[in-house]
Amino acid sequence: MSARYTLSADFKGGNESMSTSPLESLQRRMIHRLMALDRPAAAALMHEWELYAAYSAETFAKEFPTLDEYIEHRFYDAGLPLYYASSAFGIACLPLNPEEQSLAAPLLSCLGKACALTNDYYSWNKEFAVHKAAGGCERVYNCVTWIMEKHSCGIDTARELLKERIQGYERQFEKMWGDWEKDGLRVKPEDKGKVDVGRVRRYVQAAMFATSGSAYWLARAPRYKVGE
Repeated sequence: MSARYTLSADFKGGNESMSTSPLESLQRRMIHRLMALDRPAAAALMHEWELYAAYSAETFAKEFPTLDEYIEHRFYDAGLPLYYASSAFGIACLPLNPEEQSLAAPLLSCLGKACALTNDYYSWNKEFAVHKAAGGCERVYNCVTWIMEKHSCGIDTARELLKERIQGYERQFEKMWGDWEKDGLRVKPEDKGKVDVGRVRRYVQAAMFATSGSAYWLARAPRYKVGE
């Protein structure tokens, strides 16, 4: 929580003397550097940081009656909008205006949910091992756990069901992206003149490459090879 409020206050003009730790000082320097490069883009990035921090703060106290509710929360708790905004910052296509955001949102949602659940899929063994080593005092926050509890099934079945959901989001994205490639981006008549089609395309491409890079790393990261 301190990171959340430090970053927010700093962006709004916080005083350097407010810093109380090396971490806070580093955060301030990072934000100052981002603002010097591109203030509007930095503002968009900080908005995503605030959203991520807010969702993360309530994660372990939250219950999820349905899988869709878990996945929607996980999309934000895993920081996917922040991850994508960071990638977009690097290629100068941040921020998107509201009209551009609405066009990109369906694709980013599919990509982000697939990415968040891929993390759950590959991190399960490590998280469960840590859980057992700690005496099982806390529930493992992972989609595999949710599926096991709600479907009364074992680990292998739960991971297969999770894989099916991941692949479903990937297919949805591929369909939407293919339609974009074939038919072009469909902009509402009232939004023409407000949308930079190339900018939206670059933003989604940045998210697409970030997602595939994350999946590659998760599948091969030594830290997740517990029990294999």
